[in-house]
Amino acid sequence: MRKEDILKILQDGWEEYKTRILPNTYLYLYNDGQGIKTKHVAVRDFNFLHLSGVKSKLSAEIFTRRLRKKTLKQSDFYVVDKSYLNNKLKKLAELPDVVEQAHKIGSRLQDLKNVDYLIGKNDIILGLAKSKNGNGADTPSSLMSGDWNKIATNSCDILAILCMPKQGEKVYNKVTYCKKGEKIDIEQLPKSVKQLCSQEVLIDLSNGQQSYNADQTNTQKKQEEQAEKVKQAKQAEQVGQAEQAKQARQAEQARQSEQASENKGLSRDDQIASLMSVCKGRLSNEIARDQAQEQRQAEQARQVGQAKPTGAKATGGKAKGKASHSK
Repeated sequence: MRKEDILKILQDGWEEYKTRILPNTYLYLYNDGQGIKTKHVAVRDFNFLHLSGVKSKLSAEIFTRRLRKKTLKQSDFYVVDKSYLNNKLKKLAELPDVVEQAHKIGSRLQDLKNVDYLIGKNDIILGLAKSKNGNGADTPSSLMSGDWNKIATNSCDILAILCMPKQGEKVYNKVTYCKKGEKIDIEQLPKSVKQLCSQEVLIDLSNGQQSYNADQTNTQKKQEEQAEKVKQAKQAEQVGQAEQAKQARQAEQARQSEQASENKGLSRDDQIASLMSVCKGRLSNEIARDQAQEQRQAEQARQVGQAKPTGAKATGGKAKGKASHSK
């Protein structure tokens, strides 16, 4: 992979990191068989360099400062292991999804440097280091991929993930993930957690559902409106096409009838020439209709593409085998 391509991936990954997860702290709720337990996690801007897989002579703080200011250059980083880096970069875009949508939590099975426990979604796994003083938030220390069952032990399902903005009111105001079909008994929540949850979040937890903020709701509304417009346009087009086809058939039948009358007095060669002319005209009409149909379908696809949300990325396929991780 060329360094200009790596730089582009780093820039795009940083934008997602900065926009989606850097402004928030997260609380993971899980049940280890002895009641609901929690893990408090927050990403820092300087964590990005280590998670990206590239190496740099710059400090993590200066590296991310240049990313933030869009002044990072190809000479500011280097590659040690290309295959290792390619694997890391492929997972970098999915890092926000792991933080906000992780399904599993567990202890490390392998000896992983600076990793105290793991969270994971599908084959993307994030290693986390506990807060040094025990009072602050835990931080991500390693991004890896592989078979969860070969990397983690003492695994538990995550029941829900709560989100709290770092700025403003210190309240968990959104549920970014809730285990399907899992309605949480609010009375079982630790009192310290319950006191920090907004009323909306408590309702979402008791209903076993994710939260949707105003921006997401507006985006969904616009998508639905755009989809409805496309649907109506398609229906109108189908009605119009049916009517046009009917009119075309009637016109063709009338023309053929007229042509048959004219052909009665023609010689055999003239009749063949006339028939070939009719076939040629019919073929030209069919080609014109096919081209018009293709143009309409392309326009509909463009409109539907504009209606899709940005930022969401599909999860990569399952990668088996030994996990690759940050050293």
